[in-house]
Amino acid sequence: MSKFLPLLVLLPILACKTQSYAENSPYFRIPVGSTVEIRQVLTIPANTARVYIQYGKTTQYQNLDQYEAHCWVLSWKVLPENQTIKPGNFIVTRLRELEDLVRYKNNMQFVRTQNNPYQNINGGVTAVEYKTELTIHSSEQPDIRKLVCNHWEDPSDARHLSLAEIRTTLGDLITIKLKN
Repeated sequence: MSKFLPLLVLLPILACKTQSYAENSPYFRIPVGSTVEIRQVLTIPANTARVYIQYGKTTQYQNLDQYEAHCWVLSWKVLPENQTIKPGNFIVTRLRELEDLVRYKNNMQFVRTQNNPYQNINGGVTAVEYKTELTIHSSEQPDIRKLVCNHWEDPSDARHLSLAEIRTTLGDLITIKLKN
């Protein structure tokens, strides 16, 4: 038993070692402590808490192509007037990657594809929403809380966005500087 004790102690520690991936990989994780720099004034429309970005430009929710990469900056507050996000730096305090199943709510019928458990002829799941959620903080703008980027994918070929795809989506409006 005493011969195996060091192995039993080291095994859980070695199992916790994380794999590192290249920045262009969808498996790369933006490190906590990285900086999100908002480079231009962004306006959150009245009666909402977020401003949407796609193709490097701000847009409205109804104009988004859900299957293409898009992001939003989220505030803690919903106000009856527009909110202004000033240029500035925000520190990433948390990273979460989430997946949500998407189902159309209309009466369209979908053909079931062979061996695809996510799709059914009764309007079942038709896409997976892959979301990268950065909780951000700035003492100068404490009401700004998150930068979220996502897209819908076919369930059989779904993946999270890579850092390169997120940067392309944000364009010159927002940059992400990784913690060294």
